[in-house]
Amino acid sequence: MKITLTSTAYIEYDKFNFTPYIWQEAKLNESGAHKGKETPAKFVSSQKYFGKVSAAIDWLVTERLMNENESLSLSELALAYEKIAKEMVEEVKKAMGR
Repeated sequence: MKITLTSTAYIEYDKFNFTPYIWQEAKLNESGAHKGKETPAKFVSSQKYFGKVSAAIDWLVTERLMNENESLSLSELALAYEKIAKEMVEEVKKAMGR
């Protein structure tokens, strides 16, 4: 089952585990066999499996925080985490017609 949270994040559920997926923009490979070639934009699995949907959502929020910020104080981290979590809740409410 696919649980869509936002346009850039969803969770797959397979009766045992919740696996988060996050959107990854196209990027240029800087090393390896495909150096200089661009990888396409796509959803990427976290390669992590969680027993609870809340843990999978927490991973998605934390991953987004890490991708958007290089350095945060503890208070900035708390505010940013709360903002992203609220955005996800609003997306879910819209999808449910509330």
